[in-house]
Amino acid sequence: MKLLAAGALLMAAPASAYTVSSPLTAGCHEQITAAALRQARSERPNAPPLPATPDERAFIDDAPFDLDADMRDLAGATLLFAVRDNDLKGASPTDTFDIVPIAADPSLQREHCLRGPDEDEPTGSARALADCAAFIHERTAEALDGLDATGAPEAGDRVDLEVYLALRGPHVRVALPRYYVRIGQAVHALEDGFTHNLRSSDGLKVTSVLNWVDYVDNTLDERRDGPPHMRLLDACDDADAPRTRRRQLALAAATDLLRVTLDATLGRDEKLARVDALVASNLALTADACTSANDYCDAAENALRDSAGCGCTLGARRGASPGALLFTAALLILCARLRRARSVALAVVFIATTANADSIPAASAQPAQPAQPAPPLTGPDAPRVYEGHEPGRDVATPTAAHIEKVRDAKRLGPRVGFYVATGGAFDRGALAATLALRVRVTERWTVGFDAEWNPWITPTYAAKAGAVNLMVTGIRRWPLSWERVNLRNTLQVGTSVQLFDVYGAPAGSVGLYVATSPLGIDVDLGHALRLVVDPTNLAIPIPHLTGAPFYYPQYRITVGLQFGG
Repeated sequence: MKLLAAGALLMAAPASAYTVSSPLTAGCHEQITAAALRQARSERPNAPPLPATPDERAFIDDAPFDLDADMRDLAGATLLFAVRDNDLKGASPTDTFDIVPIAADPSLQREHCLRGPDEDEPTGSARALADCAAFIHERTAEALDGLDATGAPEAGDRVDLEVYLALRGPHVRVALPRYYVRIGQAVHALEDGFTHNLRSSDGLKVTSVLNWVDYVDNTLDERRDGPPHMRLLDACDDADAPRTRRRQLALAAATDLLRVTLDATLGRDEKLARVDALVASNLALTADACTSANDYCDAAENALRDSAGCGCTLGARRGASPGALLFTAALLILCARLRRARSVALAVVFIATTANADSIPAASAQPAQPAQPAPPLTGPDAPRVYEGHEPGRDVATPTAAHIEKVRDAKRLGPRVGFYVATGGAFDRGALAATLALRVRVTERWTVGFDAEWNPWITPTYAAKAGAVNLMVTGIRRWPLSWERVNLRNTLQVGTSVQLFDVYGAPAGSVGLYVATSPLGIDVDLGHALRLVVDPTNLAIPIPHLTGAPFYYPQYRITVGLQFGG
């Protein structure tokens, strides 16, 4: 059950309304917000693309989501990173242990236009919408502080934002233009206002606000807490006409928010007043009382309720990812096999115990008889014993000729040899190509000198030049006398040279490299040639050591060929 719980947790989908881009979810917020900025830029000449320094360019290039060409300036990238902040707070979107607590934080529900834990019926929906509107007002006011005298975003007015980057990882603090950070957070809440509630048939008014915190705690009482979060309302792929209408309304509202705040003809107070009116119009509550007693005015969205009985719903799109489904299937099969094995074992023990009990002779006063010598072996197994087989087994015991053949294949060859290998990382994407020298000290100890090119692959499948790693290698071998397979442990220490710019770590940075393979194998192929497989290779290049150190750990599978050594 613990394994199944872990699998469910890995696939839990937090209540993020329109989803942010990740390997498992569509980039709804990024798509809607990019379209809104694109439209606002076409109408507001005071919001042009902002140039980026080389370090800021590295930040943009390290985005863990796809950026359209017209969003790859500092302004566009900042807005899209900021619109993700309400959900992530600098965490990785695939790190459930960070994301779930963020989504379930009672103090953060207003950033998603959801009910807080004390926003119960009959006034819960109205108070939740007021909290959401207050959050949008606060963030918009802060965004306006980032405009210059002409009403244009001030590039030099910066605030820190914690972000998740593809290579740098989670919780990287970046100083970004104030206007785009704060307005992006406001835009997120406004967009969520179209997915975290039930709406009238025309989509223009709210009938009831959804509840996540009580739902995820399995304490939801709809008569008190309102309707539960509905994952299928988060779809931005135009699954049907009502959800298409919601997305269109969200896009129009986000565009209007940018238009108003970037309008150079308006003063600060007038901008805030218009933003408040815009929010009130889009988050207006119907006059009719829509509660659980009347099925929330017979809301059509009731057909989209989650079928799962708890807050951990599988997948974040319409259906879980293939990898997640395979992981769950493997866990189920493993549990089934464990249960079957336990049942079989209990049955065997029961039968054996019963058989032994039935075969125990009754107590007798007669003295024990001396043991009799075993009769000569007869039957079909008798000839096989003398051919090198154990009775009842099909595998021959090693003969002298077999052992000699294995030992001949295990000849080590020249004391100085070479090694070539390739590998791939299955955690943080990377490849590795290695060319190395090997020097045999004894049959059990080998040292080497390795050069490795280690390109990296981002979550958006962009290939980066990565690093060149130079290292000293120590190998402890454990030869098996009767088999061609041998065990080995490997430790490597050296230096890593970065080949391209990463935010805060420029190309040419030189640092450390450490790696280990706690359990590998090599297979003697004959003629001093060995196949080497390291299925548990942990490699950690740390090419940048000053300031905020930059490292790129990789869990690799490595396969190579070694001649001599």
